[in-house]
Amino acid sequence: ALRTAAHADAASTATGANDDVESPHNYVHVAVGYPMTTVSFAAFYPAFFMHHGNVDRLYEAYLRDHPDSRKEFARGDPAEFDEALAPFYHPDTGELRTHSELFDTRALGYVYDSLPRKPRDQLREVPDYALFEGLDLGSRIFADRSYFLHVFVVPETEAEAFEVPLVAVPREEHVYYAGSSSIFGGKGDGCANCGSGKLTDVFVDVTKKLRRDLRLKRRDAILKVMAVDADTDELIQLDETTSAETGVPLPRLVGPWWRDADD
Repeated sequence: ALRTAAHADAASTATGANDDVESPHNYVHVAVGYPMTTVSFAAFYPAFFMHHGNVDRLYEAYLRDHPDSRKEFARGDPAEFDEALAPFYHPDTGELRTHSELFDTRALGYVYDSLPRKPRDQLREVPDYALFEGLDLGSRIFADRSYFLHVFVVPETEAEAFEVPLVAVPREEHVYYAGSSSIFGGKGDGCANCGSGKLTDVFVDVTKKLRRDLRLKRRDAILKVMAVDADTDELIQLDETTSAETGVPLPRLVGPWWRDADD
């Protein structure tokens, strides 16, 4: 996130930029499990404050390196910039806080002893992703559900014989295991912003498994997914039926068009 230029891309998953502060925030909520997987009770759990303190610290590092973020937010979404953030009130005025007030930690009464450093820019190949597209986290189907997503890249020639290993933590040494991500649902009716109608995309970088380990092109591979219900630990092999039942879309294998273009 610290290398992401646009504030909207760095602050939220809403733009689908896939390099943001919110994605690791969501992952930890799901990794810890209940009650961190539900907005109604997460703040009662001690790990919540350690986790959110560190997320805020990461965001502060981004703001220090991108001092135009406040103006960018105000120009890009002026309505949300001045939106009242119930139930958070100013201790002196008694008025509801707004996003516009939250860009200066010193004005809020605290500073961090140290901040993460911006990573050096790296030259790397354009990634290939397993794309879970168009999740509506404000829908009722996600009201009390969060999921881990474990992705396998399988050669098309072995698709019929392959069985997703139904274990809670698939080992990374599994020959086709490509990576993981999470879906942080559990927002219930207590999150007005979650019902905004914005759709969310979830990405899993599968480049290493696809290109380096298996040496496949996208057209020669398929994706298999094992989802884990973060609250019940139920293991779910994702197919058309379970996708409809859980609301988790079947992923697409996407990447730069020119990489697999025919000669």
